[in-house]
Amino acid sequence: MQNRVPIVFSTTALVMALLGATPLGHAAATEVVQYAKRAGVATKAKRSDYATKAKRADQAKTAKTADQAKTAKTADTADEAKHAKEADEAADAQKLAGHAVSNTPEPGKIVPVAPSGTLPPSAIDLSGYYSKCERDNRFLPAGSRGAALAGTRVEANGAVDTYFNRAGGAPAVSHPSPGRYEITFPGLSISVNTQVVLVTAVDVDDATLISVDSLGGTVLVQTWTPVGNPFDRQFSLVVFDASPAG
Repeated sequence: MQNRVPIVFSTTALVMALLGATPLGHAAATEVVQYAKRAGVATKAKRSDYATKAKRADQAKTAKTADQAKTAKTADTADEAKHAKEADEAADAQKLAGHAVSNTPEPGKIVPVAPSGTLPPSAIDLSGYYSKCERDNRFLPAGSRGAALAGTRVEANGAVDTYFNRAGGAPAVSHPSPGRYEITFPGLSISVNTQVVLVTAVDVDDATLISVDSLGGTVLVQTWTPVGNPFDRQFSLVVFDASPAG
């Protein structure tokens, strides 16, 4: 069609030159001009149609590319979601009844049992519990009245042989004069007026006089010979908690 248009115009010019002087020639020339115009319009329409089709093809290609990109993005999102779910499932596999596992005691976590089927000692806190014997009252609770608070066995020279003290460390014994002993237990203030203090002479062949008193929380022990002379003697001492109410 592009090659025909110049031919049409050339033909038109020739015809108009030959027939332009007559009415018939004038009419024919007019018809040729109209044909040429229609041919030009058709050519433009066809070119416009080509352009439209090209534009539509380009739009379709762009749409296809966008759709592919969207599909790829959706696939990536789905893959990420799958991996996230697998990670969550792996984390849940490390839990028991919703609790994480720990080899050391931690709040909210479970400590696995040893191969022997028992929990490790470090995982058990019994500080706030009574033993079965305490629950059944087969042992006297530590803070009960009548339970021994402290005791010691003192050599004649004032040295501590054995002792126990539920409130602290070893007793301190002072031996200022013959037959006199002053005993202090860390953590305790002992009074013969509110507590039961027992003292007994140890390893003596003859009768020994012995007395016990207290002053400012310290126990005072005095030993004598049978005739009343101050004399150093080995003895044992036990202190019990007590009250007027029992």
